[in-house]
Amino acid sequence: MIIRIELLLILFLTTIMMGFAQNRKERETLARQEINAQLHGMLRGNYRAGKIIDVDSLIGDHRYNIYNLEDPYGTLARCFIFMASNENEYFLEGQSIVGVFKGGQIIWHSDTLIQGVCGHLLSTRDINKNGKVDIVTEWGDCGKGPGYVWIFEWDGNTGTQINATDSTGKSVLIGPSDAFRLYDAEGDGVWEIENSLAEEGMNTWSWNGTLYGHWQNTPSYSDSTLYPMNNVLVEISCKVNSSTNSYTYRYNVRSKTSSLQRIENFRISGQCEGTTGSTSELGWEYHYEVRYLSYGWNTNIMDNRGYLYPGMEKNGYLLNSSCPPTISRFYVQADNRALNFTKFSSTEFDRLVDSEAVYNAVVGYTIAPSDPPSPFNNLNFLDTLKSYTAQSRTLGWITNQSTADTYSALFDFAKTELQRNDNRSARSMLDVVMQHTVQDSRGVLSSEAFALIYFNTQYLLKQLPEIEKK
Repeated sequence: MIIRIELLLILFLTTIMMGFAQNRKERETLARQEINAQLHGMLRGNYRAGKIIDVDSLIGDHRYNIYNLEDPYGTLARCFIFMASNENEYFLEGQSIVGVFKGGQIIWHSDTLIQGVCGHLLSTRDINKNGKVDIVTEWGDCGKGPGYVWIFEWDGNTGTQINATDSTGKSVLIGPSDAFRLYDAEGDGVWEIENSLAEEGMNTWSWNGTLYGHWQNTPSYSDSTLYPMNNVLVEISCKVNSSTNSYTYRYNVRSKTSSLQRIENFRISGQCEGTTGSTSELGWEYHYEVRYLSYGWNTNIMDNRGYLYPGMEKNGYLLNSSCPPTISRFYVQADNRALNFTKFSSTEFDRLVDSEAVYNAVVGYTIAPSDPPSPFNNLNFLDTLKSYTAQSRTLGWITNQSTADTYSALFDFAKTELQRNDNRSARSMLDVVMQHTVQDSRGVLSSEAFALIYFNTQYLLKQLPEIEKK
């Protein structure tokens, strides 16, 4: 029965996706007819549209382009991007265009400068970080010769060419076709372009503030280099709620406006059998990283609409666990070019990946579920609670020293009573701790400090012998 339900679900989802693709193709077909008709009266020659992209339907989708399409400022909403060539002058260079079609009209097209008759879209994203989305295209002779990259900055009304050209009007971004890729050499959020198959020394291009080209300070590219993934300023906070024998951890991730890169993934150290994770954030997915004993979330490689840009925050990251919280490290990484595993032995590649996961990441502290000590020792666990209090003060989760001192003293009193085998007095003291945390959670304790002290004190109380009522 379960297998049948799963098969029906797969069939249902497949049908939806096929319908989605058909609708997209239908829209592109109708757009093509209108574009070709308007080009006929707009340009001399017989211009016909080649590639047409319905931008809205492909935002974040990695299946049809080398890079997913992005529209960070909404200026490409309801737009079709098209490439067109003059079929009367098919073998002449400088006879192709890039254009934008919206609301039944061609609202802009480039000059007829582009060499090549086969054009395709590499990406739409703000590659130079200037607040405008860039239309990045590659043109060539349908795989028979070199490829040329042409880039147009789009403000919602007009495209402006931002790739340098040589004395003949050709783009200087030239190399073997279908081999152009983006990478962020300095980790500043401004993307460089490389072609790993081009001649060494002339296979990279960068932004000089005006144009993309090969300049004196253009960084070199190596697919065996670890490029920066840690130029983000990030805060991760956590709130914990509990029900019977269960805890729900909700994480809020905030990238400060001064961050240079966009966040692609993060993980939090921890291990508790039976813990499950999820996310409600679009374009994100959860997985447990056994290699690093960490709970992890990352943007979906096939639908990465979820990048966390500077100034953004998201809170749809959840863990459900039977384990109380402990202090854990988090590791946050930004989007950048990954290592090429073919350049290394498996052992060396694994070593570099492990190094990158720790040293090429932003590291901080939050809380996460972790297996309680086994065998359990009441006195040792009270020492752990004192340690949580001290660390919470150091991390700023307890706002003043007098509050931290109060909790430390209460734990000392409870420990003294347990050492005297006075469980009743120890339980009373721990009840006072829990009352204090509820009061202090209104301002003195952060959500992390509250969860650490309250839920671990509660856990300790459950381990103590019940006191018979007189």
